[in-house]
Amino acid sequence: MSNIKKNHIRSKLAVSFLLSETPSTARYIPDTQLLYRESLIKMTEAHQDVYIKPDRGVQGIGIKRVQRADDGTYLLRTNSYSVNCPDLNTLWSVLHRLTGDSRHVIQRTITSKTYDGDPFDMRVHVFRVNGTWKLGPMFARLDSNEKITTNVARGGKILLMETLFQKHLLYDEETQQKMLESFKQCAEAIGQTLNGMYPPYKEYGIDVGIDSGNQLWVYEVNLNPLQPAKIIEGSNSVYSQYQEIKAMSS
Repeated sequence: MSNIKKNHIRSKLAVSFLLSETPSTARYIPDTQLLYRESLIKMTEAHQDVYIKPDRGVQGIGIKRVQRADDGTYLLRTNSYSVNCPDLNTLWSVLHRLTGDSRHVIQRTITSKTYDGDPFDMRVHVFRVNGTWKLGPMFARLDSNEKITTNVARGGKILLMETLFQKHLLYDEETQQKMLESFKQCAEAIGQTLNGMYPPYKEYGIDVGIDSGNQLWVYEVNLNPLQPAKIIEGSNSVYSQYQEIKAMSS
């Protein structure tokens, strides 16, 4: 694999562009652009809530959230502090100071909240097995409403998907089955799409959200995803499933 391709797969913008331009995956990709002054203006006009992410960031480090108020002011938040900006010029000045010369992307915020209003997202593993991409184990990450991202290392919880669906989203059996089929279609289409450009890789970890209409949205795709914890809610089934399908991947 060339150095160019190694760099591209680690670029959120490159992966987002590829997936958004592929018919089978385009519907899962929120509006994402390279951050610069003009794109900040365009995105904050189109969307009241956006995320700012390092283009090659990992584990949620450096992520910021920008929310536009009805009076034209902006609130910039991280998990540790917030900044009120009276106008877009001030917002850009603050962002430019915080991001420096490093590449960042700006992405439309997809709000994924439980019945009680707590934010969550999901990690979905997909593997290439005998040349075909197969859905692997999934789990959910739940955090408090004060956080802009879910972060297990800083107090978030890892849940089985069944727990998320039944206790936190109040899905009935039919809705659960429909959503599981949606996850399967999404993950396997993404694996197949990326395989065409990055054939050496045989596993991806996909970070997914669900909006209020039960539409799936892909936040980003991880090249070297961490394996699931051995114990999730007292069960090692997710870990066991992960190890089993990983051993078959090729």
